[in-house]
Formats: sequence, C-alpha cells, structure tokens
Amino acid sequence: MKYSRLTGLVACLLLILAAFLPWVTIELNHQTLTGVQTGGTAFGEPGKVNIVLSVLILSCLWINRIWSIRLNLVFAALLIAYNIRNYLIFTRCEMGYCPKMELGLWLTLVAAVLILISCLLPSDPKDFKKE
Repeated sequence: MKYSRLTGLVACLLLILAAFLPWVTIELNHQTLTGVQTGGTAFGEPGKVNIVLSVLILSCLWINRIWSIRLNLVFAALLIAYNIRNYLIFTRCEMGYCPKMELGLWLTLVAAVLILISCLLPSDPKDFKKE
C-alpha cells in the first residue's frame, strides 16, 4: 500500500487525541470519563497505554527493517485487543445504570482498526532490509 505510513501516522495521532476526549458519561453522578482521567472509578487510565503503544507503533513504522514490521504487527494486535477490552469495560451497565457513549471511545476503536490495517499492508517490501 502506497500510503500505509501516512495512514498509520494519522491513525496514531487520532488515537492520541481520542485519549483526551470524553469516552463515556455516567448520568447517575454526572461524571464524564476520558482515557486519561477516570476519577472515582476503578477503570485505571487506559489512555496512557494507548499513547505508549501508538508511539511504539509510530517509531516502528519509520524503521526500514523486516523485524520492525513484525514487531509492529504485535503492537497493533495488542492495541486493538486492549481497545476492545476498554470498550467492553467502559460501556457495561452496572446496577441498572448504563453509561452514555461519547465520541472518544468510538475514535479509539476506529483508530486501532486503521493502525492494524496500516501495519498489515506495509509500504513496499522491497525497500526493507532483511537484517
């Protein structure tokens, strides 16, 4: 794919941006949760993991080695699995109250899929060195 690096760059930047956008709103106590600020819950801070993984993916996208393509696939698979986990955890209903999904959570899923596609279809394999 001719534009896989550019697609990967845009998707990683979108994922970093989505970590700071609202993910869910809990109507019961009027609380808005983002990827890096989940105060009052036991969800942790999954946005920080997304940022670290997207920086690792970005660094591997620009290295012209075969091992970087393979390592990038591992990072992309971890990223998409982690974002599916976040989706399931953040959107579950507890004690009859369901959170309202916001834009940030959807963007993390879309960006993770775009990153996986850009890692599955690398630029030109002839350009990569076998070392």
